[in-house]
Amino acid sequence: MIKTFDFGIYPARLFVAFDSSFEELQDRFVFETDGNGSVELTDERFKGWMDALGATINVTDKKTLLLGYLVYLPDEFSSVSELVGTIAHEAMHVVNRLYGYIGVNDGNDSEIDAYL
Repeated sequence: MIKTFDFGIYPARLFVAFDSSFEELQDRFVFETDGNGSVELTDERFKGWMDALGATINVTDKKTLLLGYLVYLPDEFSSVSELVGTIAHEAMHVVNRLYGYIGVNDGNDSEIDAYL
């Protein structure tokens, strides 16, 4: 399941994928590498996301050509607090990337910030 959220005044979208399949993501998005071009979604990369508590990836929606940030969440969390913590962590990655995109900062997406 993929949900799309509009940032309002900002020229990007938030896509949240909860327990989405490899095929669903591959069919829907072009995956970017922090402004350095696109990368192929491989089984290895997808399995890495599934093994992590979450992942934030720069993407372009193939159908609408909207730029945005995909937050991938796996289907199981050990507790509600783990889910909430993961959402907060990934939200910080989205904020850092959006700030870089609109020129508020250099776009440095730091794990240090996300763990605060």
